[in-house]
Amino acid sequence: MPQLTTIPTHVMFGGSFDPPHVGHSAMAERLCACGAQRLFVVPTFLSPFKTQSLFCAELRLRWAKIVFANPKIVVSDFEIARGASTPSLHTLDYLHHAIANTQKFGIVIGADQLARLHEWFGFEILRQKAVFVVFARPNFPCDAAILQTIDFCWVDFFCPYSSTQIRQGLLEGRREILRGLDSRIAHEVWQEVLGRRDKNKF
Repeated sequence: MPQLTTIPTHVMFGGSFDPPHVGHSAMAERLCACGAQRLFVVPTFLSPFKTQSLFCAELRLRWAKIVFANPKIVVSDFEIARGASTPSLHTLDYLHHAIANTQKFGIVIGADQLARLHEWFGFEILRQKAVFVVFARPNFPCDAAILQTIDFCWVDFFCPYSSTQIRQGLLEGRREILRGLDSRIAHEVWQEVLGRRDKNKF
């Protein structure tokens, strides 16, 4: 299936956003600058590939609404309101119905997710309904085999921070990792971490 040169006008950007960091916001701004007219940021209640999140769903949703402040961006509570892990296919169907859109949505993924893309719920249906907007990730080579089975746009991208690095830094109490967070939420994230450490909840 072909590599496309333009990003779809409607794009779904799902993820744990645990917490949302500068890489996430840079990705969103890049999408809006490159043709996305409406970007739906959808924090998960719980990722289908994870057993828990560092921060609760309510905090992650509130922080996302602060970080993704752009007229083209809608932060949706669809998955969190369901209170359960929700496959991307179900969220995509909801968005299609909610805005009566008949064109293919874009779905944002990192290049590191390509190797497990075939494990996503309803992948055979999903790949017919969506264009995958693939953001390059350092040290993750392109999975050429899976790219031959999907419509996709490739976005060259680099961010010195990853979600895993941010969480690890927070858990280790390294205050310098806050440089990877939006200044509007960094203090609250740090206070949440300190409060939970004091209560031995980590």
